Amino acid sequence: MKLSCIWIIRAIFVAYWIFLTILLLVWNPFAIVPIDEELVEKGFGLYLDAHVLTFLILSVLMLSSRLRRWWGWFVVLILYAGATEYLQGYTGRCPDWIDFGKNVEGLLYGLMGWGVCRFFHRKMRGRSETRSIEAQGAKE
Repeated sequence: MKLSCIWIIRAIFVAYWIFLTILLLVWNPFAIVPIDEELVEKGFGLYLDAHVLTFLILSVLMLSSRLRRWWGWFVVLILYAGATEYLQGYTGRCPDWIDFGKNVEGLLYGLMGWGVCRFFHRKMRGRSETRSIEAQGAKE
């Protein structure tokens, strides 16, 4: 049985979502992932908050997996962002609405980036189809 690329991306999306859930709900995520806290606080040199970056990746993986009704999944991810912040209060961490806003910001950045890429992909595909039609017309 041959796995298509889309199923591999979907598996990565689900695995990342599970891993992110674990990181968001444990008391000290740095005990699981040995990354320098200063590096995370600086956004890995990308000038993005860690919340923004992690949810941007989640958004791009979700959109790349080409799920049906992506907008519904996007709403689910927004609810997920709020639920994880709420549940952090039960793990000894402080839930913060600012973090929830950053989570949603990351989701929106992923959506905007995906939209721009799709726009240009369709434009380029449209141009190549137009050129091939023109080339066929010139041959006849």
